[in-house]
Amino acid sequence: MCSLHDQLVELIMKPAKKQISVQCSCGKKFRVVTRSATNAIVCPSCNKSISIDAQVKAEQVTAHWTQNVLWMVWAIPACIAIVGAFLIISQALRQKERDRSEQITDQKTLEADTEQSLSAPKAKPATNGAYAWPKDQPAPAIAPFNAEEAKAHQEAWAKHLNTEVETANSIGMKFRVIPPGEFLMGSSDEEIEIMVQEAKSQMPGHWYVDAIQTEGPQHQVTITKPFGLSIHEVTRGQFRKFVEATGYKTDAEKDGKGSRGSKNKVFSQSPEFLWNTKIFETEQTDDHPVISVSWNDAMAFCDWLSKEEGVTYRLPTEAEWEFACRAGSQTRFSYGDEEFKLGDYAWYDMQGGTNTMPVGMKAPNALGVFDLYGNVWEWCYDLYGPYTTKPAVDPLGSEDDSNRSSRGGAFSSSAPARSALRNRFEPTKRSYHIGFRIVRTIDKPAPKSKATHVWPKNQPAPAIAPFNAKQAKTHQEEWAEHLGVEVEIANSIDMKFRVIPPGEFLMGSSDEEISELLDEAKVEGFASWYTKRIPTERPQHVVILTEPFGFAAHEVTRGQFRQFVDATGYKTDAEKDGLGGSGFKNKSWVQATEFLWNTNVGFETEQTDDHPVINVSWNDAVAFCKWLSEKEGVTYQLPTEAQWEFACRAGSHSSFSFGNEVSRLSNYAWNTNQGGIGTKPVGKKRANALGLFDLHGNVSEWCRDWSGLYIAAPAVNPLGPFQGSTRLLRGGTFSVPSSFDRSARRFDDQPTSRNINVGFRVSRTYD
Repeated sequence: MCSLHDQLVELIMKPAKKQISVQCSCGKKFRVVTRSATNAIVCPSCNKSISIDAQVKAEQVTAHWTQNVLWMVWAIPACIAIVGAFLIISQALRQKERDRSEQITDQKTLEADTEQSLSAPKAKPATNGAYAWPKDQPAPAIAPFNAEEAKAHQEAWAKHLNTEVETANSIGMKFRVIPPGEFLMGSSDEEIEIMVQEAKSQMPGHWYVDAIQTEGPQHQVTITKPFGLSIHEVTRGQFRKFVEATGYKTDAEKDGKGSRGSKNKVFSQSPEFLWNTKIFETEQTDDHPVISVSWNDAMAFCDWLSKEEGVTYRLPTEAEWEFACRAGSQTRFSYGDEEFKLGDYAWYDMQGGTNTMPVGMKAPNALGVFDLYGNVWEWCYDLYGPYTTKPAVDPLGSEDDSNRSSRGGAFSSSAPARSALRNRFEPTKRSYHIGFRIVRTIDKPAPKSKATHVWPKNQPAPAIAPFNAKQAKTHQEEWAEHLGVEVEIANSIDMKFRVIPPGEFLMGSSDEEISELLDEAKVEGFASWYTKRIPTERPQHVVILTEPFGFAAHEVTRGQFRQFVDATGYKTDAEKDGLGGSGFKNKSWVQATEFLWNTNVGFETEQTDDHPVINVSWNDAVAFCKWLSEKEGVTYQLPTEAQWEFACRAGSHSSFSFGNEVSRLSNYAWNTNQGGIGTKPVGKKRANALGLFDLHGNVSEWCRDWSGLYIAAPAVNPLGPFQGSTRLLRGGTFSVPSSFDRSARRFDDQPTSRNINVGFRVSRTYD
């Protein structure tokens, strides 16, 4: 078959038919139709052959070319049109086929998504590899993500947690599920430089200029647990219910100084300005955010509500606040970078006049949370402190500052309240522009939740219990080499630290152990304070520690604490309040002014600089850590309860690090069964498999955590509750029996408490 091109060429090049006039000798005239000149034709009348003369030929040729030219004039445009039409039709057919293919693909994708779950977004790759997300839970919300993805994450996690995306509590507070995830916290160096220049030109000398510079360095943050965030700031009406139920007095009332408020359009502090009085020219209603409340007041509200409902309420951490505020964005504001749109989301720069406005009047962000920008500054849980470049997992801020963080700006802020903007106030600070919102923890694990953790492949193997002494040594050596340090190192005041590898273990005691311990306590007639604490060792649960740390081989000694006091002039709580510590007088255990960390406390033998320091409070221990950190440029702190038990167990699942045989305890610990009344020099008994001494007995040791109950769900780097009234202690003492020396045994006391059987040891980080 000829192609279209060949057919067109043939048509164009073929001579056209022409009519030629001819007259025969017989007199007959006729016209001949021909395509070309010819020498002769036959007369149809007489059958003679007739020659065509030159004139006829000329006519024929002229006619031939004339008609060919006319044909080409018509044919060429026609051919172009035909080719164009052919191409258009061909393209249309191909597009139709593509559309049909895409439609089929989209339909298949939709059917697959519908079958799997429209509310379960696919996981994005982790942005830094610092945390391996469990595979048996919904995908984490890894920024950036848009509003549609934010909604899908919330729905997926609500379903996983067997709850609704938005719920209300007993006092009408509404909470939105905030999924776990990853994001960049703070502002980049380039952003900070630009904003500082803008601020200097517009507001020279303003606090905002300095505040901007605390937003860096920008760093990766991972929030590992979902939480509920109140969609509004706590209102006056909600705070009123707390006060009416408890008779609580705010800091502004207790010290008689009141708060800051507006009188005659001038802001000043006065005793008349309280959370429930007129602070502005216009009256506040129960729908306005509560103001003139301190950080302490906010914590007291959370403590009351937790007890009322049996659910943990707390202030959000700075990281949680910013993650929820950004709602997946990496821009200045949750909706983008355009400041002119901020008025749609926030009350700021006196937009609503010189006062706060009722909550929820502006647009929410992509996670359904209102008023994160403007209206009032919001207290966060953290102590205020500088950021580091190191990726952080569930960060809790600094431990070296007396100020508490606040976020979000206020109605009176002339500076735009960006997502990364930070501020700080003393915990007792109260003012017309400070309020708070709260977090409700979601502790109930999903039905299929398991202890699954994927460890990074570019580091040594974790120490997953159970492991023996030989394996413990190998873990320490491998991690020391990985960190570029020795397994044991000494610092400037001769404290020795052992490398503790990251790992997994079972924390607490099983139900069977609890039952046996309660039976023993009843038979032995143990004190009620001990018996009632035994059940707090359950439920036994998996704990994962993702980072290596250094742990002091010994408890802090009197000699080491003396160096701190000599260098700083520090006074312990026992000295500052004039009540002293505890000691033995007339064979009785009493508290007296004369009993201090460096005095004779009535032991059978005199205390030396090699004995563990005693009569120090939790506050004193934290102050020591802060001094040592500043002195050496390394972070020293009290261990978390989980770190302490992991280090104490040293790979064991038994009652003691060496097994269950109480008869062997005297090789590792000082307690009532041997040693007499009083502490002993550190390191005189055997070390456990990780090279740590005196964990089972000598003095009990302060831990970083507030006291609280365990949950059955696996925990990653747990830090205990965010608030409380007592701090945890671990380890046995010279004054208690063997059962009190177990690895899982825990108890608590006031942060200001000091005693002759309480000391501490410290941990250090490896950067």
